[in-house]
Amino acid sequence: MLELVKKVTGADKVILYSPPVLRQNKDSPGSNYQPKASDVHTDWSPGNADWTARERSPEGENYSRYMLVNVWRTFTPPPQDWPLALINASTVATDEGVVYPMLVVPKIPDQLPMRPLPEYTVEGANFVHKPSHDWRYFSDMTKDEAIVFKLYDSDWKKGSRAWRCPHTAFFDSREGTNPRESVEIRTIAYFK
Repeated sequence: MLELVKKVTGADKVILYSPPVLRQNKDSPGSNYQPKASDVHTDWSPGNADWTARERSPEGENYSRYMLVNVWRTFTPPPQDWPLALINASTVATDEGVVYPMLVVPKIPDQLPMRPLPEYTVEGANFVHKPSHDWRYFSDMTKDEAIVFKLYDSDWKKGSRAWRCPHTAFFDSREGTNPRESVEIRTIAYFK
């Protein structure tokens, strides 16, 4: 996956920055179920992305740019019941998105409010529908295919418009869909 991201982005160095995120069928025996995200979102706010890239930057190396890049794959046969959908990043305005905190917990609580609150939080952003958004979805992916997309690109500060890719999952009510099980590989691509 690191070599794939390096080839696609042209980065000088690519690292993993978190363990793979598995989204499994909640009825799978012994699964660490994480629900599909059904809100349109990005995983990082600019401030949180800058902090993450600095904290994980290879020691002693200076970089002029970085990208947080996601590699998404399914490992269930098509069509999937909760396909991934993406907005073409070039159709999202820079001022769109409402920043919100995400609480990172080892287990989704049975009851809210959660007490005590976890110490680890990150910031993402939620998006509302706009007619100008250009959507794509992938309901018939096979295990041999992957989607590579930007979660954040530091070049937005230099005027790059396509600096993040809002995404979501949605329920496909067609007959014959299969419960989606998928994995996300989260990386940081650094450029000298």
